Amino acid sequence: MTASANAPGRDAEESTRLACLIAGSRFVLRTVASRRHTGGGDSTDAVIVAAVVQANVRRALDTGAYDTFDEPVPADLREPASVPMLAARTGLPRETVRRRLEALVARKRCVRSYGGYVVPVELMSGPERRALAIEAYEALRRLTADVQRAGLDVGASSVVEAILRPIDPVSPVRVVNRATAAFAIDFLREVSRLTGSHEAALIYLALLEAVKSDGTPRRLTFLGLAQSMERPLESTRRRAMVLVERGLAERDEEGFKVRRDFATSADVRGLAVSCANHMRAMYASIASVAAGAFRT
Repeated sequence: MTASANAPGRDAEESTRLACLIAGSRFVLRTVASRRHTGGGDSTDAVIVAAVVQANVRRALDTGAYDTFDEPVPADLREPASVPMLAARTGLPRETVRRRLEALVARKRCVRSYGGYVVPVELMSGPERRALAIEAYEALRRLTADVQRAGLDVGASSVVEAILRPIDPVSPVRVVNRATAAFAIDFLREVSRLTGSHEAALIYLALLEAVKSDGTPRRLTFLGLAQSMERPLESTRRRAMVLVERGLAERDEEGFKVRRDFATSADVRGLAVSCANHMRAMYASIASVAAGAFRT
């Protein structure tokens, strides 16, 4: 549920951005979780693999070819992703990226190539990958509906209308998947700058998602968070306390939540603006490559 555009003490523009921030938080959490479940590993692995795929297929998809699921980008057109490139894209330390990539290579989720790393083409097709692609497309449809209800103008009106229609065999699912993954990677990087780490960023997004429809923060428990994010309880508690120490959350005996005045804080206002801008970039990216591929 998105935050009300009519919440007391907020003008319409601010309420719209807050509603989109909450919807965007939900979208990023679902995107990371679905990729974690299908790819194995944890949320950090999921983000790194998504960034590798982005780099591998960027130039090929920018041509407008290979946009449907049944047209995977051929292996000889995939471009390797380097550690420095992936560190800059995700906001993760280089050593973390390098270590995680080597573990992914050992699990056969990535392969080393001249100049970097590539996700094998066979992992980009098949029933599991198709299910993930369709799930991502449906998640974008839900996000688009939330954004429309909130009243945010994201441009690309014809593409927005097309996305809201049911998926069909010629829908440009690979282009949509790339754009939605890019939004999740880029916005998570922005949040991690505020929270200090990707893990704390995901917890903060969960707190934002829990905000009630009237803009009132809802309390979450450490155990509930740990279970939903599939992380150890103590690690979750430790990361959550970083948010408290940074003034981003409040704790009591029953759990913790975003601070009561979160909606008026400069940090959250900045995140809301950033989220809206990344959303506009996502829809513009889809429109620039695949506008003609949508059913009319």
